[in-house]
Amino acid sequence: MLAVKLAQQYDLVDVEGIDYWGKDWEYSKSVCEKNARAAGVEDRVHFQKGDAANLEFADSTYDGATSNLTFHEVQSTADKTEVVQEALRVVKPGGAFSFIDYFYDEKFYGCKAEFEAFLKGLNLAYFEFKPLQSLIDVPILLRHPRILGKVGMISGKK
Repeated sequence: MLAVKLAQQYDLVDVEGIDYWGKDWEYSKSVCEKNARAAGVEDRVHFQKGDAANLEFADSTYDGATSNLTFHEVQSTADKTEVVQEALRVVKPGGAFSFIDYFYDEKFYGCKAEFEAFLKGLNLAYFEFKPLQSLIDVPILLRHPRILGKVGMISGKK
């Protein structure tokens, strides 16, 4: 739905949706394509199977990248910072990015200071790293660490 919503909001944007579509999920590429058709954006939204830790695109291919609660699910690497780095690899210099994930969960990204040092080491033109609940009103029950309590957003320009 993120790919479809982006295309709906930005008329001049082509969107490439990447997913592994493993057997653990109830949706598939065909369901995503059906959603794009229903939204009237099927000509600008394309989906393909791929591994977020090893994207099959050249460096600096895209004007931007976004991901919503996906990186921690990537099973091909234990080090989730590799997934962040891979997503940024395909973004052009000056391109925008926005990623939401369990960035405050040490089992995925290490402690906050380590993850911030990792982000600074990427030599991004600009980035922000904030807890999700500082950006939007997260209901108190969803702030539990196993739900959205450890979720954060990194965004900026490459």
